[in-house]
Amino acid sequence: MNSVPDNAEVAKQFASVAKKFCDAIDSAPNLDRTQLLVQVYAILPQLISQAISLPRVERNDDESHEKVRTKLRLSHAQWSELYESLKIKLGDANPYWEIWDPTRGNDANHGSLADDFADIYRDLKVELNLRDADHAEPDDNIWHWRFGYHSHWGKHAIDALRTIYFLLEDHFMVEESIN
Repeated sequence: MNSVPDNAEVAKQFASVAKKFCDAIDSAPNLDRTQLLVQVYAILPQLISQAISLPRVERNDDESHEKVRTKLRLSHAQWSELYESLKIKLGDANPYWEIWDPTRGNDANHGSLADDFADIYRDLKVELNLRDADHAEPDDNIWHWRFGYHSHWGKHAIDALRTIYFLLEDHFMVEESIN
């Protein structure tokens, strides 16, 4: 059995959820803080679940793909602009405290939802751009999304989800009491 169609479907499904996340971040200027948090809060569990389910695939070592990936990746200036706009949008909800690795009893560190959102966005968006430009095979997208989840953006997603839970706790309690 050929795994290419299956991986093409897996990549398509993951891309659909990744696009929802990126669209929510892109729409941030048109949303108030609570609307943004609610949207991201609804998408993150789907994104994490999809990432955990990504199959192990071989990496494409084609240098031409990496050159295109580098060109399509957000520049530091673009990332900084996105980060600053999210930081302003989130205001006092942006900073939070976290334990870097709760299994090792580390001290608390400062976290930033704006940083979490911008880093997840950057890591997802480059693969979406590659798919849109037909410059990546599904296995290559899957490899990068899976590697990125386990090495970088997954921690941001989990930290953001936990933080948003506490930020929206009162919001959802008010909704429950109204309904």
